[in-house]
Amino acid sequence: QGITEFLPISSSGHLLLVPALTGWPDQGLLTDVMVHMGSFLAVVVYFWRDCVNLLTGVIDMLRGRVNAWGKLAMLIIIGTIPAVLFGVFLDKIGFMDAVRQMPQIIAWNAIIFGALLYLCDRYGLSVRRMSDMTLSPALIIGVAQAIAIIPGTSRSRITMTAARALGFERPEAARFAFLLGIPAIAGAGILKLGDAIASGETISFGMIL
Repeated sequence: QGITEFLPISSSGHLLLVPALTGWPDQGLLTDVMVHMGSFLAVVVYFWRDCVNLLTGVIDMLRGRVNAWGKLAMLIIIGTIPAVLFGVFLDKIGFMDAVRQMPQIIAWNAIIFGALLYLCDRYGLSVRRMSDMTLSPALIIGVAQAIAIIPGTSRSRITMTAARALGFERPEAARFAFLLGIPAIAGAGILKLGDAIASGETISFGMIL
């Protein structure tokens, strides 16, 4: 999971494929969430300067001063909303539990969205940078991130695909993809941990480690 989180090949999909390919028992959703929280911490550490600037930008906005970092923070928050809504909907209908038993969905998503990334990267323009990010592209990339809740799609892959299709340069597409993932991964992890605690499930030291 640690390797596949930072490659556009779906870490959640690979977590589900491991027991399917090895015959091991499914490690369970809670373990999946905990290792994703580890990835979340890794992203925060790597982008710590950006995170500090984003937080400072939000504080400045609350004080009535709008700067580029505050604007970017608001765009990231807005871009996260589609994933929140779609994730809650899929959770309510029990979709994720069903997908854990259907590795074919993961495989087809890996093929289809892998081909889509290649096409958008191969033929997409490289004319926009992070400073060109506005509400419209942020929402489009956010909707793409929402689709990535379905395993095999890959959150980093589909957000970078959308950014490349919109003309963002490769490094800028990757950077925005990972910054956009910080609140999404953290929110999903906190929600699932809360559900686990509420249901009486034990979170062991091994899981936390």
